[in-house]
Amino acid sequence: MRKGAWLAYDGGMKLRVLLPLLGALTLAAPACSVHSLLNQLEDESAKTGEIVCECTNVFPDTAACEAMFESYFSQVDRDCMEDALAVDKAASKETLKCSLDVSKRYNDCIKDNLDCNDPNSFQPCQSILEDQDGCPELPEAVQTELNMCGGG
Repeated sequence: MRKGAWLAYDGGMKLRVLLPLLGALTLAAPACSVHSLLNQLEDESAKTGEIVCECTNVFPDTAACEAMFESYFSQVDRDCMEDALAVDKAASKETLKCSLDVSKRYNDCIKDNLDCNDPNSFQPCQSILEDQDGCPELPEAVQTELNMCGGG
């Protein structure tokens, strides 16, 4: 299962974010709380939108572009999510830290490579998303609780 928020080219000259169920979201900050890690992950998701939505020749309607990059957390009960991750805080933090690291590296790559006149310019960054598969899976008990939080 893919985890996190992904930018993908759908062949129709538009970029879109794929926001699958939480799965294994991860953030890279030492000894942070689950709450803090979720905030950082949400910030990274917003950064992806900010970077891509600067391409006004591709996205002349900034509001529509930003809506495409709406945070995953707007689709779920945030308190429910935090409670679910608290079922196993240590494992959840490891997963969140890993996903955050992937998100940061992805955003750095997009920032460095995105050319608004070349819809394929972000393609070299797509392989970074595969690193998400190497992140620790959330324990089954955590995932079960997350599934009850909506957004899936």
